[in-house]
Amino acid sequence: VGLLLTAAFTTDTAPEVVSAGGEIHRWSAAVVFTALPCAGWLLGRRFRSPLLSVVSVLSVVLLAAFLAAHPGSLVSSLIEGPGYYGLLQRLLVLGDALVVLLAALVLGGRGEASRVPTLRVPTLT
Repeated sequence: VGLLLTAAFTTDTAPEVVSAGGEIHRWSAAVVFTALPCAGWLLGRRFRSPLLSVVSVLSVVLLAAFLAAHPGSLVSSLIEGPGYYGLLQRLLVLGDALVVLLAALVLGGRGEASRVPTLRVPTLT
């Protein structure tokens, strides 16, 4: 849902956000780009998937670089962030999509024994 909200609402010109759509875009992107790598890292640790953990950490590194290069950042002008801001944004989206794909593969590859048991409700006959 967060990715859909981020894609559906356009952003305002950085660094100012003046519209409701820009605020929705900004906050949904912040939640998605933070929550997906954290969830991927936790799943990677839980199901012992080093690839998922590594891709999740890489996604966090991309997020840090993206935020540093953002035009509203304090260090953006020092590191010439606007020059590669768009590339970092696309790499971040690609990294998060890879986290989702790997998480789905890890969760889909679990055996029947590792699934969460279902609650059996007694019925009256």
